[in-house]
Order: sequence, then structure tokens, then C-alpha cells
Amino acid sequence: MGKKKKKQKFQVPILKEGIQTDVQPQRIETMAEELKQKRLLLERREERKRLVKQIEEERGSRIISYFTADRQNLGTQMGSDTIPFFFEHLQSIKKVEKIDLFLYTRGGHTLTPNRIVHLLREFCQRLSVLVPFRVHSAGTTLSLGADEIVMGPMGELGPVDPSVANVFNPLIDEKDPKKGPIPISVEDVSAYMSLIREKGLSDPNVFSTALKALTDRVHPLALGNVHRQYLLIRTLSKRLLELHLKGEANKEKIEKIVEILSEKLYFHGYEISRHEAKEIIGLNVSYPPEKIEKLMWELYTDYKDALQPGEEFDFNRLLGNRDTGDFLLDGAIIESQDLMHSYSFLVNVKRKKPGTAEFDVNVKKIGWEKLEGQEVGK
Repeated sequence: MGKKKKKQKFQVPILKEGIQTDVQPQRIETMAEELKQKRLLLERREERKRLVKQIEEERGSRIISYFTADRQNLGTQMGSDTIPFFFEHLQSIKKVEKIDLFLYTRGGHTLTPNRIVHLLREFCQRLSVLVPFRVHSAGTTLSLGADEIVMGPMGELGPVDPSVANVFNPLIDEKDPKKGPIPISVEDVSAYMSLIREKGLSDPNVFSTALKALTDRVHPLALGNVHRQYLLIRTLSKRLLELHLKGEANKEKIEKIVEILSEKLYFHGYEISRHEAKEIIGLNVSYPPEKIEKLMWELYTDYKDALQPGEEFDFNRLLGNRDTGDFLLDGAIIESQDLMHSYSFLVNVKRKKPGTAEFDVNVKKIGWEKLEGQEVGK
């Protein structure tokens, strides 16, 4: 038997568990050629263009890909800073009959999906979202605004109830405020109050005691924010659905979809299969033909291999025999045939002790990098 691989340990001076791609865009400095060669997003660009072209020809559409990698410490989520980059891609594509958004994300900012959908619809008559695998939370909200959700057999949607964090939320660690506030799930608060009512605790004194126990731990203004987010996500979901489910005949259908996705799945991590999405929830889901299904999965696999969602960065492999080094790590991508934008982390990695697999990681820069067609084709 071979030696058991040691688990790498590293410290990253970032306060949040995942970094949302909602920061002031900044150009990442050009790295040394030897580092750029290690970026699979660049190396595999032509192969992805080939796959995208085949899907476009089969579906009679133009494709924009948006992929956010949920990686430990250096993860990314949907953010409003992407809007100008989507606009660049759409200006390059120009107005067309059909646009397909090829999407992978575990979620992000509540308001971002609404802005992306309305921008995409400015440039097409029909909008579809292609779902090869996970399109959760804010990604699902975005999908509600599409005329069609094309889901492969591995496709997943999720509940749209958000978690909120603001200055009034309780702290993760009161002794260390830098760790930030505890996100509060909208549905967790609602479920707490429902539990009191459903268990027959209708005695006003008991209800008052239960409410006081909640407000002693959570600031009343934080609870008010939770309620506003509850109303917001229902309103956004309804308006996005109304973009394509028009008329009085669809009002009941819309209400059903919004209620299920915002309240009736009871767990934010619930994974909605394409059968459930179509047959139970009532979304406009279609199953792709076998050829397109295979192409969608190949394209997803290519992005997965480059961005490695859900996996730790293997700093031991990156360093090799060195004790320190600078690396440009890709965390998200917006891509079409002519343009590519990558959200990147410029980091310095240093072994704590020579020859060990424990690291200090200093994030020197984060931001979006624009790579134009002729550059990425080199």
C-alpha cells in the first residue's frame, strides 16, 4: 500500500467563508508566462468554443456561460459586479432571437438574478437557462425568469429562500467580531414561529416567552430585515415568472411555484431534480435531446476540471519543491465565443515549515480579468 496522503492545512486571511464576486472590478496584473500555462481555463478555451458552437448550432441560439466555483476559502458566488461584463458579451453577440445561459452556481446576491435576466432579455426574444448540474438558490431565482429551463439528468435546482446577514445579526464569535455575523435563514425564523403555533402553544404568555427568547438572541431589527427579505424574494420570483407566464390563467400557477420554492421545501440545501421541477413544481423544464445532453455535460466537465468546484486548492502540487510562490487562481468565468472574463485570485503561498503541507496564503489581489478572443486563442 502507498503512503497515506497528508491533508494540507493552510490559513487564509479572509473573513467570509466564500468570496462573493461583488467587489469593485480591477484588472489582475499579467502573470509570468509559466504561471499562465497552468491555467486550464486558458489551455482549454478552444475546446470549449468547439463545444459551445455545436450546442449553438443544434439549438439555433447564442450561448453565454456563467460558472462560479464553490471552493473552500477562495469560493465565489453570483454578484452584481458581473453586470457590466454580461453587457460586453451581449454587445459582442448583438440582438438575436435566442440566448442560452449555460449556468453553474451554488447561489449569491438576492438581487443579482433579476438584473441579469432583464439585461439578457434586452438582447433576445427567447431566453433559456441550460442546467447541466447545480443551479441553486440565486441561480434558481435567475432560472425563473427564463422561458425555458433545459435540465440534463444531473441537473439540480434549489429553494430560493435567502439567508441574510447585516450589522444587527448576532456574531459568530463575540470575542472576535472580525469573524462576522451569523447569517439568518428567512425560513428558520418562520419555522420557529410556526413551531410555537402548531404545537398548540397558543397561550399568550407562552408565545411572549418564546418571542422574547428569540429577540434576546437576535436583534429585532435583524428580524425585521429577515421579513423584508422574505417579501423581497417572493416579489422577485413572482415578477420573473410573470415575464413569460402571462395573463390571469397563470396567476395560480405562479403562486404555487413561488410558495413551493420559498416555503415548502423546508431545507435550503434541498436538491430539486428535473422531474420534480417539471412535474411537481410546474416549471417550464425541458429535457434536452441525447446529443445536446452529452455536449452540455462535456462543457460542464471542462469548466469543472479548470475551476474544480467543491475542492480545496492543492497548494502542495502548485509549489512542487518550492517553499513559496505566487499563483493566479481562477474562481469564476463569464464566457462566450468572442470574449472571456475570469474572476481571479492572485495569491502568495508559503510553507509554514520547509517540506510540510501546511501553508500561509496571502491574497494579494482579487478581481475580474478580461481576456479577449485573440488573447485566449494564443
